[in-house]
Amino acid sequence: MELNAVIQQTILTAEGIQIGCTLAYKGKEASCAFLLAPTMENIVKMIAIAGKSAWERLVGAPVKLRIEEEDDKAKVVAIGHFLVDQWLDIPQPEDTSDTDKESE
Repeated sequence: MELNAVIQQTILTAEGIQIGCTLAYKGKEASCAFLLAPTMENIVKMIAIAGKSAWERLVGAPVKLRIEEEDDKAKVVAIGHFLVDQWLDIPQPEDTSDTDKESE
């Protein structure tokens, strides 16, 4: 599903990029945050998706979030431009449960 959201916070460090958004999810106000690798490509894509000219202007920008639900849990899998079909996939942490079981 795709939901409208607004960027509320950005943190850009050498270790990573964190984006925080607010949105309405199942009729209630919600928030989410996700991490991206601190690459020039991700910085440029986020600026384009937000439709802004500089990183410092991202806060307050409307965006779309692509949400997937699994086992009654929602996760953000992509962030996109509010009006144009332009998306940035968000890397998902690897599921280590199978690896942990194999090592036992």
